[in-house]
Amino acid sequence: MQVERDEVERPIVAQLQAMGWNHVPGADVGELTADAPFLKDVLARALRRVNRRATDGEPWMDESDIGRAVAELAAVPSGQDVGKANLAATELLLSGLRLNGPSAAHGGSSATVQYVEWHEERRERNEFTVVDQLRVRNRSDKVSVLDVVLFVNGIRWRSSSARVPTWPTRSAAPSSTCATTRVRPSPTTSARAADCRCPPGSRSCSAPCS
Repeated sequence: MQVERDEVERPIVAQLQAMGWNHVPGADVGELTADAPFLKDVLARALRRVNRRATDGEPWMDESDIGRAVAELAAVPSGQDVGKANLAATELLLSGLRLNGPSAAHGGSSATVQYVEWHEERRERNEFTVVDQLRVRNRSDKVSVLDVVLFVNGIRWRSSSARVPTWPTRSAAPSSTCATTRVRPSPTTSARAADCRCPPGSRSCSAPCS
């Protein structure tokens, strides 16, 4: 509904932008799939930015490394129920991926790939994106339009369905009203990750109205 767009979604996006989040309209993103709900270009940039050699601080991941890391993240929900998939995804995001045989630029036989920079002193390596009116196609080939979706380093972190509160009469509404949101954790993140466990540098762990 247009009233929800005007009174709820746009103010949420504006508030997040003021906090340093990048806004990308859903029309610019196109359609994502439930099997890979990522902003792939953003995720690729983030993987290079976050993962650096300990010796000189230079990025080491090449296209092959990035492709393998993205594939591992996308494969987490496969064949698992939602609870187990969420726990597995959370563990992967928090602990990282052990990557055997990384590119020669790494200089070792294995590497730990981090999807998010959790260290406060390096928080600027993370990229925060808010997308409104995002189209997502599920495994049944049905398309849903999500009102507001938050991405951290291109990984879908949480989704919000914006709703305007319904008051008996306009005069009965509190003087400072706040639009409600119904928050649904992403299929690739657990309640733990979605419940105000945002990476350092994010000043918005929950929807503006909780």
